[in-house]
Amino acid sequence: MGRVHNKKQLLKKRQKIYLNSLMIRNLLARQNRNYIELAKSLGITTTYIWMMVDGARSPSPTMRRRIMREFPGNAWDELFILVKAENRG
Repeated sequence: MGRVHNKKQLLKKRQKIYLNSLMIRNLLARQNRNYIELAKSLGITTTYIWMMVDGARSPSPTMRRRIMREFPGNAWDELFILVKAENRG
């Protein structure tokens, strides 16, 4: 029942990656851009960008790569926040 079969699956269950909303907002302000323009540039809907900004959705690996390309001068850990889940047990 819901058994984890390998380490990669186990890691996925124990961590979440979120958009660093504050950093993204500051970078967009410096570039005189907004979330609507960012969404268009990333090829996604404004609804999806807002879900990532609000923390309701975690960006997929592909989306993280696209975001990294939008802000090439910034490191991964400046644009994203890795949250490790607490161990239950």
